[in-house]
Amino acid sequence: MSVVPATRRPRLFVVSDSTASDWLKGPKRGWAQELPQLLRPGIVVANYADSGESTGSWLSTPRLFATVKPLIQPGDEVLIQLAHHDKTTPENTFRANLGKLVEGVRQRGGSPVLVTPPVRHQFGTNGKLTPTGLIVNNLGVDLPAKLHVPLIDLTARSQVPAAAFLR
Repeated sequence: MSVVPATRRPRLFVVSDSTASDWLKGPKRGWAQELPQLLRPGIVVANYADSGESTGSWLSTPRLFATVKPLIQPGDEVLIQLAHHDKTTPENTFRANLGKLVEGVRQRGGSPVLVTPPVRHQFGTNGKLTPTGLIVNNLGVDLPAKLHVPLIDLTARSQVPAAAFLR
């Protein structure tokens, strides 16, 4: 008999708000809660999404990024999706906060990926998303390019017409 060190499994961290959270009650599900069943076996999803959080709270609250950052190891991927609670955050602050999160992931050897927020399915009588439903996140195309990070445009992918919910 011999002892062989376990191979480190690939890890995918999620830094987000309630839209990605694990929900234990009711029909509500966060998008990151569904990831494990969509990924190949062996990938560990570490979902740290927390309801009500913004880029600022992720940086300033000790139980959030200060707790997650030391866990990140080289080769880990980190999906960063925040904006729903940054509506009143000045654009330059929002962008700087995202930059700090990206840099923190890189300091640990991880690979950051920015994810735009999903839309809230709040439609007007015309069947189109209301301004409350469509979050303007101010990422634009320049921030991911400027930070040299990939971008998943979940905002565009989650815009489903109201008629899709009707039978």
